[in-house]
Amino acid sequence: MKTILITGIGGLTPRSIALIIREHHPDYKLIGCDIEKKAMGFFMEGLLDEYYIAPGSDSPEYFPWIERLVREKHIDYAFVEPEAEIVEWGDYYEK
Repeated sequence: MKTILITGIGGLTPRSIALIIREHHPDYKLIGCDIEKKAMGFFMEGLLDEYYIAPGSDSPEYFPWIERLVREKHIDYAFVEPEAEIVEWGDYYEK
């Protein structure tokens, strides 16, 4: 079984990604996160196995939080959205 993290789960694209994965790989564990505690993806029945409220990607706490989540939940893959978050991941990778 694979464990997949989907960030920005309140957005349409991340929710669509989760739905497609759920449809084609029902045995995968899906973990969603978002900075908004009322993110729509948190409330869609059957969409996620676990969800978390994340710090903003521009926060100094963000990458330590992500790294801890990846380690503790044994995350295999991540889909990162929205674009501002993708840019932060790219910058972090370059460092």
